[in-house]
Amino acid sequence: MKKHTALFLVLFIFPSLFAEDVPLTAGVYFDVEEVQQRILKKGDFFRVMCEHELRDEQGFDKPVLYATLNHEGGMKVRVLEVGPREDVEGNGGVWLHVSLTAPMWVDTGLWVPRGTKYWFWLPDEQQIFDYEG
Repeated sequence: MKKHTALFLVLFIFPSLFAEDVPLTAGVYFDVEEVQQRILKKGDFFRVMCEHELRDEQGFDKPVLYATLNHEGGMKVRVLEVGPREDVEGNGGVWLHVSLTAPMWVDTGLWVPRGTKYWFWLPDEQQIFDYEG
């Protein structure tokens, strides 16, 4: 993990009769570690933002059934299976077989129900968010 030194300006406001004697700000230095993307496993729940292609089978050579829309709350899923890693034009990622834990609209205008299962490719740099299904 890489470490970076960060400067955070923290405001300290002290209610006091002698407020002119109390500094209002102070610089605080500390180390921040970059956190790598967590490792996903079967049974994990998460939300993912942005648009993703949904397929019946893993692989970019397989037909795309739907493309997700960038929903405000993201696509909420439960991991059924973690597939193989794959690189696309220098970008790594992993294939995930997931079950939707909430219904959602897709690019064709259809409402895809909760419990529907798809494969999609999750790039390594894609941020994911915790979600309890």
